[in-house]
Amino acid sequence: MNIIIIEATSTGAGLRIIETAVKELHEVFFITTDINKYKNDIKFKSVTNKINIISVKKLGFEDVDQVVAKINENIILDGIVSITDSGIEVAAEIAQKYNLISPSYSSIKLLRSKYATKHLALKNNVKTAQFLKIDNLEQLNSFADEYGFPLILKSSIGTGSSQVRLCLNIEDLYDIYKIIKEAADKQNGVVLAEQYILGPLYSVECFIKDGLINFLGITDRDLGKPPFFVEEAYTFPISLEKNIENELYLITEKILKAANFDNGFAHAEFILSKDGAYLIEVNPRLAGGLLGPMISLSYDFDLYKELINLYTGKPVSIPPEPVMGASTVVIYPNSTGEISQIDKSKAVICPGVMEVKINAVTNQVMKPAIDFRGDVGYVLACGDNASHARSNSKTAANNVQYKIR
Repeated sequence: MNIIIIEATSTGAGLRIIETAVKELHEVFFITTDINKYKNDIKFKSVTNKINIISVKKLGFEDVDQVVAKINENIILDGIVSITDSGIEVAAEIAQKYNLISPSYSSIKLLRSKYATKHLALKNNVKTAQFLKIDNLEQLNSFADEYGFPLILKSSIGTGSSQVRLCLNIEDLYDIYKIIKEAADKQNGVVLAEQYILGPLYSVECFIKDGLINFLGITDRDLGKPPFFVEEAYTFPISLEKNIENELYLITEKILKAANFDNGFAHAEFILSKDGAYLIEVNPRLAGGLLGPMISLSYDFDLYKELINLYTGKPVSIPPEPVMGASTVVIYPNSTGEISQIDKSKAVICPGVMEVKINAVTNQVMKPAIDFRGDVGYVLACGDNASHARSNSKTAANNVQYKIR
């Protein structure tokens, strides 16, 4: 099979999708704006010399289509895949042109916009936090007057907790608005003000083939302290009360069907407040970080293989039930300074540990995180169930030693 992969994740799961494609003996054409951003991935050397790497200046339709057209002159193209926010739109648009299996481009474009998704939720009677597109300070003041503090400002196209901030007071509001507006403008997005809903964060993970939704399970997501929304740990698959699980699944199904999202992985996030479930967003892709490998471990299959099979028209096989739990703890520094004496030797021998990755290097200047970037490293662990896995990952993370000076 000849497949094109547009970008991979530069953190978390990294190049695992390419590793799987190579393992399955596919001819891989990897389109990226910068191959060097993957150089810290432990699989970088082992996979990059087995694939065709093609650089483009940007991931716009014209740039990518020129590359795809040249590839298609000499081979029969069997599929095109992307699992990143930067690549999924153009991948769907290119796939549509070449009549390849893909989510519809219109559904990707709709769900990529948090603003459009919220309107879709309202249209389908799905509860979501009160929100307003902010074009000027007058609108911002009006929203703050109506809903009070704290409130959230975010870019409609942000990813991985970046460009999402909690505003605690009027002084915060104006400073943060400038930061979010600058980011939103660069992304061709808009600034959203949003009511702050109190409650834990969960996400629904699912796989869709020809419009049929296979719910894989629910992830418990631990966020750090406000005003940032840094994800410090996540565990899959957790159990909630059956009526709550069913509600989250029904809402996810309603939005995906309303958006006409028909093929691929999707990831819907919810806050469970005392007033019930509030939809936060629906991402038309596999969840980020290490959730791909975690789902693979939980179900004892290669999720990336089945995703490639889907987009190349081959049979897809997903086990009916998970066989274990998986949990990731991301280690963030709690102070500013140079990091030294990093030692993972005790962490790697803790029960259930599957992987301990150190991303920081000695003498690197570290500071408390404001989004998913800037971690010391992470621990991925398994257990007989989600609770056991969470205990294992937390124990191992506590045994990663380092000093900040």
